[in-house]
Amino acid sequence: MSARPAQNQSATGQQAMVSFTDPHYLQEAGPMDREELIDELFAEFDTNRDGVLSRGEFVDLVKYLIGEHGIGVSAKIFDEFDANHDGRISRDELRELVIQYAL
Repeated sequence: MSARPAQNQSATGQQAMVSFTDPHYLQEAGPMDREELIDELFAEFDTNRDGVLSRGEFVDLVKYLIGEHGIGVSAKIFDEFDANHDGRISRDELRELVIQYAL
């Protein structure tokens, strides 16, 4: 996973830089709307830039969001949100995951 920083507005209105390698990224990121979050997650975890998350890319995303213990449940989560069963998670499918898990 890269250390590509993401930009946010800090409480003082200044641009803040946070990194996806920071384990508290989502908590420290400050207010972020759902679409912005989905864009950031895709930018970081769609490593081959094909516009969808493969099963491997999704495992990396789940591992990032909920830690090593989440790897075992990533297949179940993937299957639940791969609505069209094409073996990939689209932006719309990720949006449903973000809504369901209130990220």
